[in-house]
Amino acid sequence: MSLIATASSPACARRSAALPPLAILAALVVAALVSWPRASAVWTSGAFFDSDDAMRMVQVRDLLAGQDWFDMTARRLDPGNGGVFMHWSRVVDAPLAALVKAFGFLLAPEQAERAARLVFPLALQGLLYLAAGGAARALLGAKAVAPAIGMVFLGGVMFGQFQPGRIDHHAPQIVLLMAAAGAMLAAMDVNRVRWAIAAGALLALSMAISLENLHFIAVFCAAPALIFVWRGAAARLLLLSFAAGLGLGAMAFYAATVAPSRWGDAYCDALSAPQMTLIAGVTAALAMLAGVSQRLPTALSRFIVAALAGAAALGVYIASYPACLGDPLGATDPLVRELWLSRVHEAMSLRRLAARDLGEAAMLAIPTLFGLAAAVVLAWRGDGLARARWLFLAALVAAGFAVGAWQIRAFSSVLPLAGLAWVGGALALTQRGRARHALLGGPLALAVLLLFASPFAWALAAPESEASSGGASGPSKAACLASDKIAALGALPPGLALTAIDLGPYLLERTRHSTLAGPYHRDNRGNRAALETWAGPAEGAAQSLRKLRVRYVFFCPGLIDDARDAPSGSLAAALRDNAVPAGLRPQPLAAGPFTAYVIAAE
Repeated sequence: MSLIATASSPACARRSAALPPLAILAALVVAALVSWPRASAVWTSGAFFDSDDAMRMVQVRDLLAGQDWFDMTARRLDPGNGGVFMHWSRVVDAPLAALVKAFGFLLAPEQAERAARLVFPLALQGLLYLAAGGAARALLGAKAVAPAIGMVFLGGVMFGQFQPGRIDHHAPQIVLLMAAAGAMLAAMDVNRVRWAIAAGALLALSMAISLENLHFIAVFCAAPALIFVWRGAAARLLLLSFAAGLGLGAMAFYAATVAPSRWGDAYCDALSAPQMTLIAGVTAALAMLAGVSQRLPTALSRFIVAALAGAAALGVYIASYPACLGDPLGATDPLVRELWLSRVHEAMSLRRLAARDLGEAAMLAIPTLFGLAAAVVLAWRGDGLARARWLFLAALVAAGFAVGAWQIRAFSSVLPLAGLAWVGGALALTQRGRARHALLGGPLALAVLLLFASPFAWALAAPESEASSGGASGPSKAACLASDKIAALGALPPGLALTAIDLGPYLLERTRHSTLAGPYHRDNRGNRAALETWAGPAEGAAQSLRKLRVRYVFFCPGLIDDARDAPSGSLAAALRDNAVPAGLRPQPLAAGPFTAYVIAAE
């Protein structure tokens, strides 16, 4: 009897079934180990490493303290204007609040929050591996599941949106995108078409969280229509299933996350009336195509009808909400856009990033292009269902790369999809190499190919960028945003503070103070007032601050990026040079790097 189990043997089947869970477990364990220093900082000091994570926790606390489910107002952000109604939703707040409450039965409130901040991203990381394995199985069969998990791991998810303490909405969006992709890939098989319901519902949930996956969702909506052109009446159930999942899911999540009094409100940066109008148009168009599918015998006739239906859906949207055709952040105040938004790292274009840090740009772009090339080649070499699936994946990766070239934030979502495509390419290459030598077709060769096209490898190979000094001396930005340093500001009685924009969420999370400014595009009034005050003349600054009802000025030199933040004669320049203007009285703090000033009464 052979000592080697064949592919159909029970022993081989058991090993194949056990491999994906073991691969996920191994990936999670290694990820936890390599990210241990950050996890330790979260647990021991409650450290936050991103302003959105701090703001998310403020929002969760407000919810747990009794703020209305539908009320997304950050009341301590520009309180003189009634607070800022955030473009976020409660979808991510809900599981975080549940984790905090659950851990609260065993831990002190502060520790319960920290435990939730550690468990949440790790659980999402596990779900991403699971979703990637499912998508790989639909594309390539069981043999691709473990390599797909490995490829996602090599993407360095534990250092990106899934790192310890990361509780913003980006990680859930990446998981939902991968899960929806896997569901749609499965649904392309006529025997599994009802998976399209899940794909549509997952995309509806994604839109209820934020609109960052909108360009991917456009590809998903086009896919059933193109399959209809190809298959005709055979695509009827796919069209109906996807339309039902997307349409009914959107209505359910809209009702669950948006107050009825706001159902008619129009926003271009969050799920609201414009997006619901577009979803209604798309689902109606898909249902109409299903209805006429048996009456259109040729591909040309089906293409014409599908194009007209899509144009009608878009036409209604464009006619109703023309303002939402451009930049969703177009309502941002011009001064705020120039002095803050244009300099946000994740909002940079790929070209601008390459000029500043060629290594980081290569780490994002090259693996994505490898994945796109692999998907295109596999589609060209395949036929029938396989070709359709690879074309769909190629379209997703191409859409992600296009938007990533505009704003690099999109790469965190597209890289796992590109890695999935590269797994197919690597498996094809090892299969061809097996004919020449056993090593060329073995696990080692596959591992080398996966590593070669991973962001992890290109990050190691990339040249080091020039360090940004942020000034000749003084504290770094990280030092200014350290939790213990910000906590020292909490010793002062609560009041409205003038701060750097980036500091705002950290101050709200760590103290009872309010702030004018925060890194959110809807805070137009507060951010503009803060920028004008910092850049305005030092003489007379106290009078301007009194009009804004500001009680404190909190200054840390490390939050000044360049000369635009501190023009000569400005308040920022005066405080940087220790030339305290009239009307500002220094307040003693336990430790630096902050200096605090109270606005003296007239």
